[in-house]
Amino acid sequence: MAVCEDYAAAGAAPYYPRSRDQLAATAKGLELLPPGLGPIARWRPDHPEVEPPQDQLFQWGLVARKP
Repeated sequence: MAVCEDYAAAGAAPYYPRSRDQLAATAKGLELLPPGLGPIARWRPDHPEVEPPQDQLFQWGLVARKP
């Protein structure tokens, strides 16, 4: 993806987009911890009432650890 390459070339940390399923596959054998696997736009424990617009729910993240 050209946008990701431009972003990294500008000196930022590399960004590697993955689908939800691709990200979930990286957690095989790990124990999911809250907030688990989900859109990172919803990871706002200080503002749980804020619901991001649907068009901003495209970045996935997960929190896990070795059991």
